[in-house]
Amino acid sequence: MSYKDINNYHLQSYDSASLKVGFELYKDRLYITQVSKSELQHICKVDLKVDYRGHTFDVAELNKDTLYIYTNNLKISKELNLDL
Repeated sequence: MSYKDINNYHLQSYDSASLKVGFELYKDRLYITQVSKSELQHICKVDLKVDYRGHTFDVAELNKDTLYIYTNNLKISKELNLDL
């Protein structure tokens, strides 16, 4: 799959159900597919945030029962005892 084709978009998913709609397992839990621009009806960018113990974090991934957050702030990571 070429990442230099300007007429196509590369979609990524962490949901294994994506295999049923044409995605391929790329590595670990990442699924990818390539679609032409004409196949897309709308493009939206959604940035999820979560407030946790007085701090706002970006959401890296949201599954049915798991929410993955991240920060580049080591002080907050240590303060909240987050895994690095």
